[in-house]
Amino acid sequence: MSHDQLAKTLISTFFADFLSLTLSDTAPRLRPAEAVFLDKEIFTDWPDGDRRELDLLARVPVEQEDLCLLIHVEIESRASAAMKALAALMDPEDWSRAELKVECLRRVQQWGVAGFGKEVLVNWIDTYVQLSGEDALEYRRLLALKKNKEVRQMEQTWLGRAEEQGFKKGQADALERMRRMVLKRIEQRFGVVPEPVEARVRETSIETLAKVIEKLPSLRSAEDLLHHRNGKAKSRA
Repeated sequence: MSHDQLAKTLISTFFADFLSLTLSDTAPRLRPAEAVFLDKEIFTDWPDGDRRELDLLARVPVEQEDLCLLIHVEIESRASAAMKALAALMDPEDWSRAELKVECLRRVQQWGVAGFGKEVLVNWIDTYVQLSGEDALEYRRLLALKKNKEVRQMEQTWLGRAEEQGFKKGQADALERMRRMVLKRIEQRFGVVPEPVEARVRETSIETLAKVIEKLPSLRSAEDLLHHRNGKAKSRA
């Protein structure tokens, strides 16, 4: 996931906290729980202007007033001198990088947030406090300590879910690539792919698609695929 996507997910998930931190004077007058995130596509001078897509745009009701504020958040890929709000809460003290990561995870584990919100925070920490070499060894040593048992369990749960999601996405991507390949081979051999044949390819498993590729040279027409199941021809009446 890109930096923009990570940041947008983090801010939209904890929008009320974000407003309290960045708009401390205005936030108490807002109702962030009722915020609506809007279509971000705009034109600088409609209808002929340039198209722009705003990073994060929300319409937030104002307390005891019949009006809303539009809040636009621009996601930056690099830090700047103007970014003081979040920096105030990011003092690593004298911790090593491994100690910092464990402490960040501990605070997430001890905080009352649960479900998707906790996963968003753990994902953010894992992405931006990456460790290697001696830091990685120290991190594993710290996680193995008895006092860090709950932190370790939380991380392992998150990693298991992340790996499962990654595996499923990998399978889905491979299946889509195989389907595109088969459709391209059919088009090269027989011309335009008939809609029923394309629909059959779109609903076929990756194992069967591999067999279709093997059988393709022996087929007389694209429609012959409609009479195949698991790579074997059905007998015709």
